[in-house]
Amino acid sequence: MKVCDMDCFNCKFPDCIKEDVYSENARYCNRSEEYKKKAREYAKKKRDEARAKGFCIICRKVPATHGAKCYECYRRQKRYDRKKNTGKRQMRHALGLCYFCGAPPKEGFRVCEKHYSIYQKAGAHMGSHPNTQKAREEYNKWFWCHNAGGKNGK
Repeated sequence: MKVCDMDCFNCKFPDCIKEDVYSENARYCNRSEEYKKKAREYAKKKRDEARAKGFCIICRKVPATHGAKCYECYRRQKRYDRKKNTGKRQMRHALGLCYFCGAPPKEGFRVCEKHYSIYQKAGAHMGSHPNTQKAREEYNKWFWCHNAGGKNGK
């Protein structure tokens, strides 16, 4: 880690000796509501321009390939979302609440009545897709070919 050798008020290094240093986020939070509104409008305008040109709405430099984002920004956002949601969901599970929404779970399950019904509907037609049936047939051929001779596959 680089050591700060400058005497500045808004130093970007964490080991700076100045105690009155605050981050970009803290500076934004201390602004007036009018300033925040203008900043949001400006950011929205820039996102809309990038979207109209076909560029990523986050970095505005690379063509968008994953929805409105480039691959790198998409990956970064997914990583952030996964990290953020995993902690919440693990906490809910530890507290004995629904894994997805935090409501009281159905008796004997990790999910509430609402999410249980969603998964029941999804499971009703799960094996009916042609690709699923084809994969199942291929697996069965492989399994019987390799396990027909006994336990060790000989």
